[in-house]
Amino acid sequence: MESHETSSSLLDSELARLDTALRQLKVQYDMVFAGALAREPTELKNEVEAIIRRWSHASIPKYASRFRFNALAARYTTWSELWNRTRRSREQGGRGPAASADPAALREQLIARGRVSGSEADPEEIRRLHVRYCNARREAGIEGTPPSLEAFTRGVDARIRRLREERGYDPMIELRVVQQGDAVIVKARFGS
Repeated sequence: MESHETSSSLLDSELARLDTALRQLKVQYDMVFAGALAREPTELKNEVEAIIRRWSHASIPKYASRFRFNALAARYTTWSELWNRTRRSREQGGRGPAASADPAALREQLIARGRVSGSEADPEEIRRLHVRYCNARREAGIEGTPPSLEAFTRGVDARIRRLREERGYDPMIELRVVQQGDAVIVKARFGS
């Protein structure tokens, strides 16, 4: 039992370090693209990637810890894709997505919509939204593997719970898959 507790405390400390390092990495990349730093923060990036590699195939028994790890790893993947696109754009003579973005391109484009009534989403409805989400990512040219149906469902359920905790219970919630600029995201809001 002691080794499980030791492993759990090690994971908790590494997740806290990963969270802090991700925030630092984002700030440093923002500074690089703004011209305040001359070089990319490769040492910090390598540290973040090492933590993610170390725990990505490890057995994490606590659901909350696994969820937190997956959320942090997904955040890194999203930011890393953005940084790579920005770097490529700058190398080709552009100013990068953030600097050259047309405000009209950042408006949301609705891809799919679904409704949730009660405490959990209908599995068929989630499956349909997942397919539309994956197709929209592919059409938008987003690299990387999209989340599995199981991970997508967990994320949607977490969004629903968070919305209801923040704003109170409402029997109807609308889920929307939208494209905003180069990103495809799922949003939840109270339905009518």
